Amino acid sequence: MTGIVDVRDAAEKALDVLIAGQNRPGGGLNYGLKGSGNDEPSVMGRAAQALKAGTLAKFTNEGLDEAVALAIKGFQKNADPKAVSATRAPVVTG
Repeated sequence: MTGIVDVRDAAEKALDVLIAGQNRPGGGLNYGLKGSGNDEPSVMGRAAQALKAGTLAKFTNEGLDEAVALAIKGFQKNADPKAVSATRAPVVTG
């Protein structure tokens, strides 16, 4: 995200689409960005990166801060407590 006006305008419009398409109150996103209530992790990941980039670029889209907070909530809701993470790697034996 740069200070280039044309890029900034397009990025702000794209963020508005993501914000409007986010599932409420769960915070996830799905293909089509219709706020359907179904969550797709690959869409959520890309959207979260875009929302965070907008925050770092100091964009002022209405609902941006709430959308970032909801995205975190969406990841937490969809996390599998039994899944392998970087902090809890599986033990390989034999």
